[in-house]
Amino acid sequence: MELKQTASLRLEQKLVMTPQLQQAIRLLQLSRFELVEEVRREIDSNPLVSSDESDGRAPTGSSDRSAATEQTAERDYNRLIEASAPARVDEKAVREVDWEKFLENRTLQQSSGASRAGFEELPPIEQNLTKPRSLQDHLLWQLQMSDFTDEERSFAEEVIGNLDERGYLDLSGVERPDGLRTPDLSIEDLALDSGLHPDDAPLVLEIMQSFDPLGVASRDLRECLLIQGKAFGYDEVELSIIDRHLQNLEKHNYQAIARDLKITLEDVYDAAKEIQKLESRPAREFFDQDERSIGITPDVYVVRRSDVTESDPADHHELLGAEDKRGLSREQEEYLAELTDTTKHWAVVDNDKGLERLFINPQMLKRMEGDPKAKQFVEEKLRSATWLIRAIDQRRRTIIRVVYCIIAMQRDFFERGSSFLRPMILRDVAAKLGMHESTISRVTTGKYVHTPQGLFELKYFFNSSIQRVSAGEDNIASESVKQGIKKLIDDEDKLDPLSDQAIVELLQAREGIRIARRTVAKYREMLGILASSKRKRPF
Repeated sequence: MELKQTASLRLEQKLVMTPQLQQAIRLLQLSRFELVEEVRREIDSNPLVSSDESDGRAPTGSSDRSAATEQTAERDYNRLIEASAPARVDEKAVREVDWEKFLENRTLQQSSGASRAGFEELPPIEQNLTKPRSLQDHLLWQLQMSDFTDEERSFAEEVIGNLDERGYLDLSGVERPDGLRTPDLSIEDLALDSGLHPDDAPLVLEIMQSFDPLGVASRDLRECLLIQGKAFGYDEVELSIIDRHLQNLEKHNYQAIARDLKITLEDVYDAAKEIQKLESRPAREFFDQDERSIGITPDVYVVRRSDVTESDPADHHELLGAEDKRGLSREQEEYLAELTDTTKHWAVVDNDKGLERLFINPQMLKRMEGDPKAKQFVEEKLRSATWLIRAIDQRRRTIIRVVYCIIAMQRDFFERGSSFLRPMILRDVAAKLGMHESTISRVTTGKYVHTPQGLFELKYFFNSSIQRVSAGEDNIASESVKQGIKKLIDDEDKLDPLSDQAIVELLQAREGIRIARRTVAKYREMLGILASSKRKRPF
């Protein structure tokens, strides 16, 4: 068999993603917080990029935002390429730029008017802020106040390092990257690692479990509740229920408890009331992160046009710009044009707060473009800045277009609330806007909108359809069904809670909603609502 090389031509279609397209897709799926970090990284790494919060200030007219910025960047870039190609500059006449010194000075500089006499020596504001102490810090502080020996203190630190988010001592093995699982540990193993005699470990652990919060470092719920019950002086009946009947207590099986302990049901009820006062999660009041200060910043606001005043920030009411029309079919252009009339009572306002606006620093560009040695560096940085500014502007316009489409399809929600949410899937919005479903998915993931009904992630508005009993009525969104289930459970008799089957029948009789019992159970679990047997309150 003879082997030989031949040349042939073949015509095929192939999708090639340019660096600009890759960057645009990556920025589109970033959350607002991630976008802020991306912008700051570009400012730190690109000396040609400035922002309205950095040392340089935007040139006059920069309030026209990214449109004027993009045109300026492209004009400067083209002028730089045309001027530097044929030019022959004497290197001796050009002052070299010390990049390290420039970047160092740029970092140390302060914006004009930012500092005042007498305030230069003040520490950063972050050093004056307070934050709640974590459980580990709280326990270590108590440990320092104890009279433990060095070996006992070392053992106690090992215990504190093995507490889980609930405040329990977790000594179970962990799965390693190679798929194998490490063996479970014991307190004796911790004692050997810290130089403590294994026989002394239970006593040291018992002392630690009396630290604040009471019951911390317990190995299970039973031990945690017993420690608290003994400390609070609970009687023998209550301690026996904790020790032997936690499972029956959870299932409200009070008859089994009464038979085993040979007491009356009233005594079991009284004991259960007292046991419910105990804390099942000792670390409940302690967080590694201050959850009270965590807030979600919306990407856009949806407000009534009658509420938008001239003093409000520049809002982006343009739904269909010149660039947006590229590649759209006639039907899609007509639909987008109709959105202006459909959403005439609503305005989508871009949230600029906290997000720095980028522009090309003309002073820095002028200083650097005269150096032939910096030609390639300047071209690369200018190209990078132009692409980023354009991608951020495209991201903003895409989000606004998607939100306008959501308003048009969910007008009843914005007017009347969550109960009037309509069924909608990604394909509905993608088809109307001429985008791919994956693009809509990227736009709606991690993006939030502030509406008159509250703050919601854009994915909230996409729901599956639930069929109604009557063929003439429109289907209802799954989120509306969830809210209906929640309302029924909130209004139920706590002494005789509704079963999942009873909820099915009520939804069908009152709302005309046809739904299976297992679907009710699934939605109830998604809402964090217990089953009827665990919601029942006998007293």
